[in-house]
Amino acid sequence: ARRVVAQSQEEQSEHAAELSRAETTLQQRAREIAQLRAEVDRRGVMVRELLQAMEARGSMGEHTSTQERVAHLERELGAAQAQLRRVSALALQRDGEVKAAREQVMHLEQRLTSMAPLEELEAARREIHALRTALQQERAQRAFLEASQGDATPAGVVLEHQQRSDLEV
Repeated sequence: ARRVVAQSQEEQSEHAAELSRAETTLQQRAREIAQLRAEVDRRGVMVRELLQAMEARGSMGEHTSTQERVAHLERELGAAQAQLRRVSALALQRDGEVKAAREQVMHLEQRLTSMAPLEELEAARREIHALRTALQQERAQRAFLEASQGDATPAGVVLEHQQRSDLEV
């Protein structure tokens, strides 16, 4: 029984480390998404300003040059939006990986629960609960910060999804 407990604790440690790495990656992706969204917004403003300036000038020579710049900026905007979609998809994929790791931790917790009630098992369960609580609090804080900034980014949607899945667990 002690070997099984030791092995379970080792597996739990590995899963906790894996979960931590996945969460770090997800946080990094969320920051990248926020940066890309800001860049998309900045470029969108630039395109609108160029179009307004072009309308105000009305001259043909400047019009052609401005049209080329607008077309170039629109291509950059499209590329930034495509990159944002890729990063969002990756963030959702990472969310799936985190969820799988969470399920593995739950499975280990169930295995530990079915074993004889040793002090080590109770300590491991308390640690899992503390980690889960800390994760939920961190996600709630991030969602609150994003909501207070009025940010409806895909990262905000991902965080909201994570919080709901944490509550289901």
